[in-house]
Amino acid sequence: MIGKGDEYEKMADTERELWWYKILHLLTYRSIENRFGSDRTIQILDMGCGTGGLMLYLKTKGYENIKGFDISEDAVRICTERNLEVEKGDLLDAQSLIAKSNYQVIISHDTLCYFDLKQAQKIVLVLGDKLTTGGILLMNLPALQAFGGIHDKAVGIVRRFNFADVGELNVGSRLGLDSTRFWPFILTPLIFIKRFVQRLKMKKRNYEVTSDVEMPNGILNTAFFLLVKMEFSLLRSGLFGSSLYVVFVKE
Repeated sequence: MIGKGDEYEKMADTERELWWYKILHLLTYRSIENRFGSDRTIQILDMGCGTGGLMLYLKTKGYENIKGFDISEDAVRICTERNLEVEKGDLLDAQSLIAKSNYQVIISHDTLCYFDLKQAQKIVLVLGDKLTTGGILLMNLPALQAFGGIHDKAVGIVRRFNFADVGELNVGSRLGLDSTRFWPFILTPLIFIKRFVQRLKMKKRNYEVTSDVEMPNGILNTAFFLLVKMEFSLLRSGLFGSSLYVVFVKE
């Protein structure tokens, strides 16, 4: 999403309240707490932190040892304005960017979609090496081609993932696959219809290229959040969805 300053501004404006971000933040927090309990001293690294919404959220939960990197100058600027410890850096340079291998948690949400398979494997290998034994690598991935559309073009997504793709990501690493889940299963009909309409528009010459990052009205936003949160209570793993949440563990 480099060079798309307007999209970063939209992210910064919505990521604390938009149901999708709130669910992803909650998933991340639960993964960390399930692994490390009440320990708030663990070292956390967010590789591809965007405008820092997740970092801010984790700080409200008591985690203070959080550092981030992002390739976008717009994202780094916004994070700096939010008093977050964030530096500019490319995921492909993670080996040199991350000085020490002392992180219990590394997060890299919605980043591998910008790379081909070999590059993605290299990134996962390096991030895995930077974890302590027993540490976790958390990743959210855009999922399934059926959910592609104008949104993908707007933010620069070049690939979507399925379960088979996840199995190839940790080849050669010391990471074990702890869990995966598609989400939000309960809202897939709405998302599919929206992206299907987008794909129809893309067949025309002139169409507006903009992402789906926008706030619905308050009632809908709250309803979507509660429905997806309920989904997590009822289903151990979503059957399918527009995102795929993955947890790797350093063995």
